Amino acid sequence: VALYLDGTEKWPSAAAAAEVIPALVEAGFGWFEAPLSGDDVEGYSALQGLGVPIAGGDTGLTTRYEFAPMLDVGRVDIAQPDITVVGGFSEVRHISGMVHERGRRMVMHGYQSNILLASNMQVQAAWPADEPVEYSVSLSPLRWELTNENLEVGDDGRVARPECPGLGVTLNRETVERFRLPK
Repeated sequence: VALYLDGTEKWPSAAAAAEVIPALVEAGFGWFEAPLSGDDVEGYSALQGLGVPIAGGDTGLTTRYEFAPMLDVGRVDIAQPDITVVGGFSEVRHISGMVHERGRRMVMHGYQSNILLASNMQVQAAWPADEPVEYSVSLSPLRWELTNENLEVGDDGRVARPECPGLGVTLNRETVERFRLPK
């Protein structure tokens, strides 16, 4: 089982986050995600070379212009754009080009619904390396009932990418109506 730690910007400084890294290395964690504020690119740089890959960008970076310092100054090993935050497929394409040019990894962020999961899986399918996909086990009906497709984890530990037109998922109109806000 692969383990990853999502820090969600909980550490106040690179020095504080670095104290956790030896335990992550010892336990074989695959990466340390977003340990610091996305604005602390120098702090991300200070976490490099300590034995566990550092992931970043998922906590609010919105464009390729914000990802550039995270890649070049922060030197994150894994960029994590969120397609719902960066403005869609076009901006993700620019970001993925930057990540690829720098020889880094990219793992899409976001898991709140099957629409987002299907979007991320389409982006990852075009990425040259096989990377994990974030997968929520939340009990939210919007996670499980917003689409007619379930996108479940298979016996092999993988989620099969939908093959239907578009993103490969269709909206469950009953769920949409149930959660629609009045005008």
